[in-house]
Amino acid sequence: INQVNPYISKPAKVIAIYRSSCIKKQLSTYFYDWLIDEDDKTKQLKEIFSIFFILAKNSEGYQLDIDDFVQSLRKVINAFPDYPIKVGDKIVIEGTPFGSRHFLRSQSKGIVSNIFGTDDCFVLTDTPTSPGCEGSPIYLKSKKLSSSPVGIVMASLSWWRGEWIGLTLGVTFPALFSDTIPKFQHFKIAFNKSLEHQINNVLYHGLVQIVSGTSWGSGVLLDKENGIIITNSHVIESSSPTILWYDVEINSKIIYKSAENEVYDIAVLAADIIALKKTKMAAVKISRDDILKGETVFAAGFPLFSHATKPKPTLTKGCISHISQGMIKTTCSVLPGSSGGAILRKNGELIGIIACNTRLDDKISAVPRVNMAIPIANIIVPILTYIKTKDPTVLGKLKVDDLPIRK
Repeated sequence: INQVNPYISKPAKVIAIYRSSCIKKQLSTYFYDWLIDEDDKTKQLKEIFSIFFILAKNSEGYQLDIDDFVQSLRKVINAFPDYPIKVGDKIVIEGTPFGSRHFLRSQSKGIVSNIFGTDDCFVLTDTPTSPGCEGSPIYLKSKKLSSSPVGIVMASLSWWRGEWIGLTLGVTFPALFSDTIPKFQHFKIAFNKSLEHQINNVLYHGLVQIVSGTSWGSGVLLDKENGIIITNSHVIESSSPTILWYDVEINSKIIYKSAENEVYDIAVLAADIIALKKTKMAAVKISRDDILKGETVFAAGFPLFSHATKPKPTLTKGCISHISQGMIKTTCSVLPGSSGGAILRKNGELIGIIACNTRLDDKISAVPRVNMAIPIANIIVPILTYIKTKDPTVLGKLKVDDLPIRK
């Protein structure tokens, strides 16, 4: 590539079309309530989501030998690092937004937000992409590897129950090749040791999914000894919410639930202590330091996927964009189901409880990266007092009459 001719074009032809059985089997399980692209195209797009094309150079006089092709493909696969992709990994996507050659090889950065599906075939990332980036490589960035492709983009735009998701959906190479390449049949996803160890502890041991009535949300374990979990009031529809932690279901009772128009959208639950103590769950650590505008933070919760799919928590990265007396605003992607989840520092300390994202005037369109969280420092004292005294009346102090905060 040079300044005189910055674009190189080569003819190619389709040499193989195949369907990934791993992906096909799971489309109805995970994407039944998703919209991809335009409404009238979603059904057709879902039908072809599991179909992939392999292209080869089509030079004059060039004849493809199938054995050479298989051997070449195996060389590519064998060069794939034996390094599993993990939630929290830094990634780069290199694509061509809107198919314009002027945007050729545009880069965007983010982290792996979630990996889900049988054999962990799908990946969600908060890396922003645009239409035209479908099929773009997803590169893993690590200290061990300067740049290694681990998957491709499937959808840059998608909606869940009518709300724009704002995350990029991809498929991992193991899902693409597990049907034909033995190396990928036992490919495993692992914890991300590059993340602060404390964030992993919160992500996999301190967060729960809460099912209440017909809805669900997220919750944070504040005290394991007493089974105290905090979430949003609007998450709680029934009198006895169910706490879900992987395959474990735990009963709970409501200790406190704020009224609809209260400043702090908070509910305090007490989980069944006997059942809770049998798990490897661990209480999160509360941050005691001041929140700083511009500091890097992570949002963690259980958006998009219902308890029927036994979801793993989703992690997105952003920063504190604004601080007010009663609320903090972040640029993390916050999606439906994240309510009651955690805003974490790099060291895994809890600084806020996710409350909501922002909607446009049509009351339907959500803006995932403009969201609000309740500062944990504003509400933790009454909760700790309750844990110590077991007196539920002290939680009445969670009600705020201070006019500046109410505004």
